[in-house]
Amino acid sequence: MTIKFAHGKAYVEKMRGGGCFLISITVEEKYRNNGIGKKLMNSVLKKCDRPIYLLCTEELGGEISRLKAFYENFGFIPYKQKRSDGLPYNANMVLY
Repeated sequence: MTIKFAHGKAYVEKMRGGGCFLISITVEEKYRNNGIGKKLMNSVLKKCDRPIYLLCTEELGGEISRLKAFYENFGFIPYKQKRSDGLPYNANMVLY
């Protein structure tokens, strides 16, 4: 599922058995730090069943401490993935 907001997008995959995986939130560079990411995240929270998993990484750009703080503000906590979880991707944060 794609959630769009002016100058930004969130990509979410619904998981078999419930819950979602937040693949990415992207905001066009010149529009960052204007609350667009927060609006996208609030839309994700309204439209997605819990738990919501994500992989917080610098791979796509951004500072890891800033990214983690962003997600922690929405209640995400560190997550240690197990093989038995059946997640479609690696995850290191979750919101129950």
